[in-house]
Amino acid sequence: MKPTLFAAALFGAGAAAAQPLACQGGSGTQISRVSESTDGGRQHTHMIWSDGKRSVSVLLDGAVEFSDDDRSVASLEPGSSLIVDEQMRGEPLRHIEFRGEGGGVKSTYTVNGVPRADDDADRQSWLARILPELIREQGLNAGPRAERILRKEGPDGLLAESRRIRSDGVKRVYLSVLFDKARLTPAQHVAALRIIEREISSDGDKASLLRSLAGSLDIAAAPIRDGYFAAASSISSDGDRRLVLLAALPRARTDAAALTALLVSAAPISSDGDKSNVLVRSADAPALDAPSARDAWFRAAGSVSSDGDRARALLAVLSRESERSDIAVAALESARHISSDGDKTRVLLAVSPERMHDAQVAAAYDAALDSISSDGDHRRAEQHVRSARP
Repeated sequence: MKPTLFAAALFGAGAAAAQPLACQGGSGTQISRVSESTDGGRQHTHMIWSDGKRSVSVLLDGAVEFSDDDRSVASLEPGSSLIVDEQMRGEPLRHIEFRGEGGGVKSTYTVNGVPRADDDADRQSWLARILPELIREQGLNAGPRAERILRKEGPDGLLAESRRIRSDGVKRVYLSVLFDKARLTPAQHVAALRIIEREISSDGDKASLLRSLAGSLDIAAAPIRDGYFAAASSISSDGDRRLVLLAALPRARTDAAALTALLVSAAPISSDGDKSNVLVRSADAPALDAPSARDAWFRAAGSVSSDGDRARALLAVLSRESERSDIAVAALESARHISSDGDKTRVLLAVSPERMHDAQVAAAYDAALDSISSDGDHRRAEQHVRSARP
């Protein structure tokens, strides 16, 4: 693109017609257009972003490696190219092209279309500013760069670089490479989970990482388990937290400590629908037989405000094949606080009449029965267990 046309496209009518924002860098720069494609195994990336005072265009065709200090291009495969344009209000248009030729890298730098020498001071200072931003904050070539850091510096080096990244999306890519490609110690696992918890603000990026890890992390190990569920609990979005907890549920079903931690994380979910969904899905977990998990389940159930959602959860836990008296008592005590007589009665009718031979169950049933105001519902619940009364 010619300099004048590039400036017009970014600051003129073309900028207003840009596609919806795709993501946002940690520095506040908003990416307005990102497109990626693959042709014959070669990756093509086009990025355009603007912060209102400047606009930048990046075209990457093929694979690129940057220098260790992120201030120059170390290598480009033959036929590959990287083209960067930056237009700032009141300043000239800067343009650079890197091309892979003859086993090396050739570059051309222009200012307002006028070529400058390779050792031009303006070129060096501009590259020292623009390339680290492209690499670290906008994620240009993020996956391959993360793999290179991992090969050269190991997991601790990639962890350190991840902490320097401000963009949530780029940080997610680096940590994904870390978990996928490295053999981590428990301490490194915990360090990475702490980054997810404390340094990624985007619920979507955080949830995406945690869901991808749910099937592979050793949540039987207390430090890793605590780190995982601390990160899950830092997710504000009810829907995202629910998805993360459900992703971890298959591994937690038979682990009392893990299921307890999962249910403790579920309790603060404000959406009754999302919370009850977690409770229903965990109601038949074998680990719920453990007192800690059982108590955490019923504490979460007690925080469900919706009568229908609480009743749905209690009906699920009462349908357990190995229904125990302590489960029945806890369910009945929770049902007593349901306002709707109809929903409360549904829970009482789910208790097996044979359970009335247990004095604690009978007492909990009678307390819930006495809280039913509707004559018809009261009569139905009373008749349900009449034949089993001692």
